[in-house]
Amino acid sequence: ENAFEPIISKEVFMNVQSKLKSNAKVLTRSTQQDYLLNGLIYFAPCGIRLVGWKKERKNHVDRYYRCNPAEWKLRKGVKKGKDLTPYCKKCKVRSVRKEVIEPFIIEKIKGLKSELPKIRELVQKVGSRASRDIKEIEHDENRIGIEKSILQGDIKELYEKLKNKEITREVFSKQMDYIARKDKELDDELFQIGIRKREAVFADQDARLAESMITQFPRYFDKSKEKEKKTLVQAIVKRVNIEHNGKVHIDFRLPLKGGKSDVMLPLMGV
Repeated sequence: ENAFEPIISKEVFMNVQSKLKSNAKVLTRSTQQDYLLNGLIYFAPCGIRLVGWKKERKNHVDRYYRCNPAEWKLRKGVKKGKDLTPYCKKCKVRSVRKEVIEPFIIEKIKGLKSELPKIRELVQKVGSRASRDIKEIEHDENRIGIEKSILQGDIKELYEKLKNKEITREVFSKQMDYIARKDKELDDELFQIGIRKREAVFADQDARLAESMITQFPRYFDKSKEKEKKTLVQAIVKRVNIEHNGKVHIDFRLPLKGGKSDVMLPLMGV
């Protein structure tokens, strides 16, 4: 055990696993390990996510990614007899073979290495933008903290005035209601700022992780174990949209130009 240096560092592997768990997808009718692109493939324009299926035959097993309307109707609460999307009625294609789509996506990922200078420049821009966003967010956090402190001071002053009978209870109640509304507005703003801050931090982390994976991918993918292969692919690819005519569009985790197929992929109606 641990006799050889791991292909992917433990730190990088654990970071990606944590990211994948946070974006956990639905379970499929076949084992997740059998499908590199589980949770990533969607039909367009309907937006239905495809899941890994297999069909066992006498001498072999066919594996493919399949649209399963019945399962998604159940999950989304769509009644039987009703179409899941407006596109379902005319759709004649339900799946794409695993041995067709996976090699295509893998070759597109390997081709990203030729764009590494552009990718590194992009990662630096993402990091710089994230740093600027975080500074602005921290400025807003400080401002809200000051405003909330002022409100607390106003509350103490109101209690003193009420105690000294400088104001009536009616005026006191109105002023306290105003302060409560203002405090809630600040809390809501602070909550939205927290979301922006997390997005900025994650954007920087995801960009650097994707760059690392793209750099390692061509060299290590073919040598990796299945679990590591899936880690590499899902750290780089965010989403794959397959049109019903076979065109493929890849949405990478870095804001790169999406890969497109030069030829139509052979699909199968199931």
